[in-house]
Amino acid sequence: MDKEKTILFVCMKNSGRSQMAEAFFNALSKRGNAISAGVNPDKEIHPWTVELMKDAGIDISGNKPKPLTEKMMKKADIIVVMHPSIARNIPLKYLEKLKVWRIDSLLGKSKDDVVIIRDRIKEMVKHLINEMKG
Repeated sequence: MDKEKTILFVCMKNSGRSQMAEAFFNALSKRGNAISAGVNPDKEIHPWTVELMKDAGIDISGNKPKPLTEKMMKKADIIVVMHPSIARNIPLKYLEKLKVWRIDSLLGKSKDDVVIIRDRIKEMVKHLINEMKG
């Protein structure tokens, strides 16, 4: 059996999108482990992120935003950035591990819009897991 893969989800603040992706991946995958980080992390996860993930059946209330580190990137088998603008923060030596998603920031969005984004992240995580089975 293949070794478990480590997936690193990266966004700007690690208080929304990448936290959702990490939580969905770890809940849905049996062949890997996800971590997440932010280029410029917030102090806390956004309350809507916690609430909407709880609505989806996943408790992330104990999670904290983490800064993106060289160690994380080195350890990861796949690095997923939540938006193309974030890719510039990944050193060239890790580009072969990079997947670029186009997930809008949660900033300034209504709660209904954040639900749509959450559900899109879940579907993209499912797709990634299926690709890994490939």
